[in-house]
Amino acid sequence: MDKKELLKRCKELGIPTEGLTNNTERKAAIAAKEAELEAQASKANAEEVDPVKLKAEEAEAEAGRVAAEEAKSAEAEAERVAAEEAKAAEAEAERVAVEEAKAAEAEAERVAAEKAKAAEAEAERVAAEEAKAAEAEAEYTDTRGRKWVFKESAPKKINIDGHPMSQKEILDTEEVISELVFGNCGFLTQKL
Repeated sequence: MDKKELLKRCKELGIPTEGLTNNTERKAAIAAKEAELEAQASKANAEEVDPVKLKAEEAEAEAGRVAAEEAKSAEAEAERVAAEEAKAAEAEAERVAVEEAKAAEAEAERVAAEKAKAAEAEAERVAAEEAKAAEAEAEYTDTRGRKWVFKESAPKKINIDGHPMSQKEILDTEEVISELVFGNCGFLTQKL
């Protein structure tokens, strides 16, 4: 716009041009006045209330409120369902863990019992072998080739010349065992 057009527009808008010395000031004044007029028009439009428009706005506000309440209710329900599912999953996991622990404990007890039984059988076998070996050692062969052993009823220690001696000590002492054999001691029996 040139100077003439700007002055004409200022006159139309009712802007005094006396203090406006250049086109930039005139353009600024015109823009300010147009904005002021537009604001007044908006205000006037806002003051005119259309009953249909008002009802539509109220209905829209009510719909928004209802939608917000429904969303809040749905969110609360979803949280409740999620909490119940989490609780059920936790209970199931705990039940499974308890069952697995019981099964592992039962298996451990079974394995321990088997090991104990095997160890007991092995101990009995070793004890029987040792007893057999001890029995073989617990015999005396005299000069005639006869084999002698202590009777089961014989005491484990016998007092020989005032000294208590075990059956093994007696068997290991040639002089003592031979006296008992040739003296027909009642604690000995001939092994056939």
